[in-house]
Order: sequence, then C-alpha cells, then structure tokens
Amino acid sequence: MGEDRQHIVVTGARTNNLKGVNLRIPLGVLTVVTGVSGSGKSSIVFGTIAVESQRQLNEVFPAFIRNRLPRYERPECELIENLAPAIIVDQKPVGGGTRSTVGTMTEVNPVLRVLLSRYGEPSAGPSNFYSFNDPHGMCPACDGLGATLQLDVDKLLDLDRSLNEGAIRHANFAVGTNYWKRYAQISRYEKGRARDTDLEPVFDPDKPLGQYSDEEMDLLLHGEGFETIRPDDFGNVAINEYEGVVPRLTRRFIKPGLESLKDKERKATEQVVTERTCEECRGARLSRAALESRIDGRNIADYCEMEIGDLVAELERVSDRWAGPVVPAALSSLRRIQSVGLGYLTLNRPTRTLSGGEGQRLKTVRHLGSALTGMTYIFDEPSVGLHPHDVDRLNRLLQDLRDKGNTVLIVEHNRDVIAIADHVIDVGPAHPPPPKERPPPPTPPTPTGPRTPEPPNPRTPDHRPPTNHRDPRTYHQPPHPQPTNHHPNQPPPPHQPTNPPPPQPTAQPPQPHARPRPPPRPRPRPPPPPRPDQTTPTNPPPPSQPHTTPGPAPTNPDPTNQPTNPDPQPPTTTNQHATQRGLHTTTHPAIHLGTAARIGET
Repeated sequence: MGEDRQHIVVTGARTNNLKGVNLRIPLGVLTVVTGVSGSGKSSIVFGTIAVESQRQLNEVFPAFIRNRLPRYERPECELIENLAPAIIVDQKPVGGGTRSTVGTMTEVNPVLRVLLSRYGEPSAGPSNFYSFNDPHGMCPACDGLGATLQLDVDKLLDLDRSLNEGAIRHANFAVGTNYWKRYAQISRYEKGRARDTDLEPVFDPDKPLGQYSDEEMDLLLHGEGFETIRPDDFGNVAINEYEGVVPRLTRRFIKPGLESLKDKERKATEQVVTERTCEECRGARLSRAALESRIDGRNIADYCEMEIGDLVAELERVSDRWAGPVVPAALSSLRRIQSVGLGYLTLNRPTRTLSGGEGQRLKTVRHLGSALTGMTYIFDEPSVGLHPHDVDRLNRLLQDLRDKGNTVLIVEHNRDVIAIADHVIDVGPAHPPPPKERPPPPTPPTPTGPRTPEPPNPRTPDHRPPTNHRDPRTYHQPPHPQPTNHHPNQPPPPHQPTNPPPPQPTAQPPQPHARPRPPPRPRPRPPPPPRPDQTTPTNPPPPSQPHTTPGPAPTNPDPTNQPTNPDPQPPTTTNQHATQRGLHTTTHPAIHLGTAARIGET
C-alpha cells in the first residue's frame, strides 16, 4: 500500500480510444509520455488525469463559486488514486483583453510599481497609483487603455436616407430594433397624456437626415434632459429618458472596449469608430502623477517599453543603490523570461498578440515563481517551434519545477526533452501484429493423362513463349488428334515422346509436296503451277480458292504434305492460345502469364 501512495494509479481508462488502460505514474519525478499520433497519450494525460484532477478540485468550493467555474464531466475510468492539483500549461493562446500585458501576466509589473513607489521622485503614492488598471493610476482620458475610440459621425450616418430607411449604420440601430424605436417612434412625454394618440413625434421618420436642421441634428446626436413615450410590442407604452445616438453608442459599445463585445457587435462598431492614441497620456495608460515619478530620468512607462534584455541590464546598474528584496525579485523574474529565449519581448506588449509557443513559455516562467509544491504540472509539447538552444533552456525550467517537489507530466516527441525524463511512458500496441503475408498463387491441378499438344495454326505459326503456367480449364478439354510426321503407308518411328514440346517459331524447310513459298506480300498470290519433273502427290492438294471469295482453310489428309503459310505474320509476344481461351496476357517479352499475375498483386 505504501508503494501505491508514490504513484498516480489509473485503472480501466476508456476515454476516447482507450480500451481499459491501467497505468502507474510515479510522483515527484519528470515523466514524458510518447507515442504516435492517435495512440491515446493525450486521452490519458489530458482527457483523464487532468480532467479528473480539476473536477475534484472544483468540488471543494461552495456551490456559488462552482457555478462560475468551468464544468468538467467525470472521465470514463474505473478508478484514479493519489491525484494532486493539476496545472495545465498548453499551447492555447493566452488571450486576455487590452489590459493584459506581458508585465501583468508574469507579475513583473507589480514589482516595478513597488520599486517606483519607494525610490521614484516625486512619489505618486502607493504602488497601486502606478497601475493603469486602478482608477487612481489610470489615465482619465482613455481609462488606462492608451488609445481612444472616437465615433466617426460621417461613417455612422447616411444623410441620404431617413430613419425608416436605415439611416443609422449600425447593426443594433437597424430598422425594427429596440434602439431604432427610441428615435423613430418617440414623442415627448407629458404627464396625463400617456394614452393620447395625437402627440407630435420628436423626429419625422420619413425625412432624410440631410434635410434636418442644425437643431434637429444636434438633438438626434447629442440630445438629453427629457422623457419620451413610445408604444411597445405588447400594446402598452414605454417611457424612457432620452439619450442621443452618440452618447448611447459610446456608453454601450465603445467604453467597455471592443474585446468585451460579441462578434456581431464588435464588427458593427469597428466600422463606425476610429482608434487614435490618447493625446493626454500618449499611449502610456497612466495618470500624470505616475508618469512624473522617475528614477534616473526614467518612469515606469519607459521601463515597460524597453526590451527585457535591456531592462535587465538597466536594473543591474541601479541594483547597488538600494538594499532590499525589490530589485533582486524583479531581476529574478526578468532573467527567467530571458532564459527561455523571450528577451526580445517588452512588458507593455498585449498578451493577445503572443503566439502559442510564446504564451506557453510565459506560463512556465510564471509558475516557476510560485511557492506552491506538490503540484502536478502538465505540458503539451512545450518544445514545438523552439530553436535547439532554447530547448536546452526549457529543459532546465522543467527540471527546476521538478526539483521544487512537483510532478511534471509532459506529452512530447522531441528526443532532447525525452532524454531528461526520469520515467518514460510509450503509448501504443505492446506487440505489433506481424505483417500480413500474401497467399501464394493457386496451384493448377495435375493433369490425369498425357496432354496432347494443340495442332499449329495453318495460317500463322505458333510463337508462344514457353511458360509453366497453364489454364486449368485446358486440361478438361477433349484431346485433339495427335499429329504425325510420317506417311500412312510407312511404319511409325521407333520412339515417339508422349508429350512433345510445343512447336517453336522457327522457319521450316519446304516439303517436297508443298507449294513453293512466295515472298510475303500484302495479299497472297495464287501458287505457281508445279514443275513437270515434280512428282504428283498421292493426295493432291485442293485447288486454291479465289481471293474474292473467302472460304475455309484447305484440308490435307497427308500430314507430310502441309501447306505453307503464304502470308506469314511477324512474331509477337502475345499468347494467342491463351487469348483464345479468354485469359489476360501481357505484351512484355520477358514476362509470362504467371509472372504478370504476381506483379499485379504487388
């Protein structure tokens, strides 16, 4: 039992493609989980261990807080033991609004605020007076954003249209919307006349805005100070305080910031506003008192505009002036950022502009400064996009997390990261199946009797190349008559092979009773008349047929008196006998039928 307390024990994990996986992960060490894509390593680490840790951690909070926290379903697993609170460091974008910067994310800005509040001259007050996220330290003109969104009336209004025609170019002020009704259907409210139908409207909804007088246009854009009445959607009347288009749109869509709006509202607002640098703070976000407090001529905005590498050198130069933990704490945080190859960043850079790899390294740096121990840090391929030199720096950060008494669990493919692991888990099949062997080609059945060769074609000699592959169907065909080369009146030869080899495509000498062979021509000629000294054969050949009337091939009862092909064809590599039997053949001279079948299989 004591051994089990030193491991995270996972029993019967079935998340996604897992099939009842049992696993033991040692605590307090650096473990790397490897495996091919789709093997299930992310399902084990993120879908099972991380989800269950966060789900159980949320259960300790009251119901009021749980309703505001992310909800996690119980993973498909029989049992998980010895879990520690998990901190996931993934590659998702850091995000954040316009008030989130590299300095606020890494907790370097709070240290600089303490430094300026103690040693800056003149002092602006406590450290929160140097924060652009605090009402005491932010610029009153831009509310600490460094830029102002100014409404462009020329982009907002279409002077050629009326209110009923959609003269206000904003999706939330389109015809039929609630905001449109507060200008196109309103009348001045007078007590006791709420139900009167003859009240004069404030604006003529059918009048183009270009025909409005200066007073009407000012009332539409900036009017205030009176109540209006209009019919609502339920047959009643609605009484509201009048607010011009410009202050309403600024309060509702510009002041909160574009990042806080929905996608549709943000796109509509971006089309009618212009972003400009704040003229009062010139983009520094801070109040005038905070900007006037300086150390050696530099204020806190100047420090935030410097690259981290240059800021480290500047703080090292002034670190000998003041004793205390403030400057060493700032230098420690900045050096950690520099150690992961991010010395080119500035503290005032918005976090929404960081890449996934930059955000993941900044998250790691932030956790290194934490005093918590006994935690489980889970990383998702932290070396992606890093230079090999930066991978070595990342490895040192991961080892520092482990040395502080934490469990580090990494999903990784990089060999350099795997090399520093104390424990490696490779996810995949334990014994890969052997490669499938192709079945051998079917063996043709053995012929039951001697196979008689087919008679040669009297028109074209058989040029079939020798082959060992035969069509099984040919062995069940009725045997052809055995050709002989001797005269019927002569005795047979002393020995005749049972299965002679197929005839070869060789030229045969002319037989004594055969017609002379004419030279090859496009059309055959009639044979010349026999010579007077030529002996008349026992069975004279039939007369040649005229060329205009095709007929059957001539027959010769005497096998020795074979007619010669008058029009031979050039030899080819196509197996004519196999083609007549319906088999697929190849035209390559070096490949016979059996070899061609094997190539097709491969």
